Order: sequence, then structure tokens, then C-alpha cells
Amino acid sequence: MPSGLVSEFMTREVFTVHPDMDIFALAESFLKRVNRRFPVVEDGALVGQVTRFDVLRALQKYWG
Repeated sequence: MPSGLVSEFMTREVFTVHPDMDIFALAESFLKRVNRRFPVVEDGALVGQVTRFDVLRALQKYWG
């Protein structure tokens, strides 16, 4: 069974997005990074997360 501390595996420098960010700018951020999800932060508080799949679904609605 593997063992270790979370701190040994976690990402320390986290790229966050704001809930009011434009969906196309968010898509571009996903293209520039290897992350599959970003935390959504407003006024210093975590309010959710957004994934690559969420962006694809939003763009499908846009062009659907």
C-alpha cells in the first residue's frame, strides 16, 4: 500500500479563476496549462471548481 503525506503530492502554486471570467478566456487558460480543473475563487473564498468538460459543455451550448 502506497503511503505518504498529501503535501508530498499536492500542487502548491494554484491557478484560480473568478466566477465572472469570460468562458473563452477560461478555455484559453486550459489550453495553456495541463490542469483539468481550476478552483473558482471570489473575495478570497473558494466558491466552486470548473473543469475542462464544463467548458466544452458551455461552448457546445454557445454553438449548439
